[in-house]
This record gives sequence, C-alpha cells and structure tokens, in this order.
Amino acid sequence: MPIPSDGPVEGWRSGSLADAVRREAMEEAGVRVTGVPRLVCVSNVVEYGRHYLALEFGVTEFSGEPTVREPDLIESWQWYPLDELPDPLFKPRQLALASLHDSRLLNDA
Repeated sequence: MPIPSDGPVEGWRSGSLADAVRREAMEEAGVRVTGVPRLVCVSNVVEYGRHYLALEFGVTEFSGEPTVREPDLIESWQWYPLDELPDPLFKPRQLALASLHDSRLLNDA
C-alpha cells in the first residue's frame, strides 16, 4: 500500500479528509487517487523541535506515475519495497509503517 507524500494540508479548504488526500496526492505528486484512502494511523509526535498530529493515509487504487511538482522540496520520486526504504524517514512515516505492520491505529508517544 503506497503512502505517497508528506506535509501539511495547507490552507484547509472545505471537503472531507478523503478529498484532502486526493487533492494533496495530485498537487504534490501528480497522482490521481481513484479509490478510497484508508486511514493507516494517527500519530502524536514531538520531533524535530515541533509537535505533529499526523493522520497517515494509504491508497491502493490510483492512476499515473509520480512526477516532481515541487522541485524546491523534492528532486525525484522512486518506488521502494517497504522493507527497503531509504534512511532517514520522517518520524510520522516510521510510525505509519509500524502501524501497517502491527495493525495499530494510534501512536501516542
């Protein structure tokens, strides 16, 4: 289950969380989410000098290949097996992957 992009939902607009996932996937990676995003986990994390309440979603139904839409933030997109992801990973992303493995919805560190 790919878990595409990181980052805040900027300038919250009206709509559901699923709408926000679809919009962010298109804005950040040029990928159209065609299925229903699945909530993978909710993480309460204090890391990097900031407090994050991260809602991590996964999708299995999408169209298109990721393209660089924000070159000031990312150089390229690549697909990796979940057990071969590059280091370091953003802490909420680490927790989302652990949640997939352990079927744990809440990470309240």
